Amino acid sequence: MFHRLLLATAIILAPVFLPVDTAAVEGIRYEVDAESSKARYIVGEYFLVQGNVFRRAVGETRAISGSILLRLDSPDFLLIEPFEVDLRELVSDDPHRDEDLRNRWLESSRFPIAAFVARAVEKPSDEIAPGRPVPIAVEGELTIRRTTKPVRFTGNLTYNEETVTAELSGAIQMTDFGIRTPVILGVLRAENDVKIELELLLRRVAE
Repeated sequence: MFHRLLLATAIILAPVFLPVDTAAVEGIRYEVDAESSKARYIVGEYFLVQGNVFRRAVGETRAISGSILLRLDSPDFLLIEPFEVDLRELVSDDPHRDEDLRNRWLESSRFPIAAFVARAVEKPSDEIAPGRPVPIAVEGELTIRRTTKPVRFTGNLTYNEETVTAELSGAIQMTDFGIRTPVILGVLRAENDVKIELELLLRRVAE
């Protein structure tokens, strides 16, 4: 679907496969500014005691770490180093939900870190200009609760001299990671599908 959308808007993407080690690669390094970034989950919930009313549960955290290497003149223009999110810090509008996630469903008290390792990035063939959002797609491996599965994130990236911003989204299923779909008998039933959204601000690292 992502490819059809880009073709429809006359944007051609080319895959860029990432090297395993970026330590010796030249480029401009940017690190996540956690105070200005967010990771978010969105899950549908059915409230059985309210006549099967549907609502979306949303939880967020700023406990994100990671960095990228930007190489504007190279075919592999964007190298992404491993990103981590501290799942213990997820907060929604319901403290009881948050507590259940930590200790009962997600069990983030036992498995606190979600880690993402990028394997390939797709970028526009057009030149990347400062201040102009460009569509990208990132394919990689997400590890939650010691289970690793492939995940694809799509969205936009905006480059500036001192900062890079990115808005990305992807989707997973709880059961793929060994997470029981939350069910409270006669009260609530959650969907298996989880939407993940990332709002990232990365700042240039002084050389």
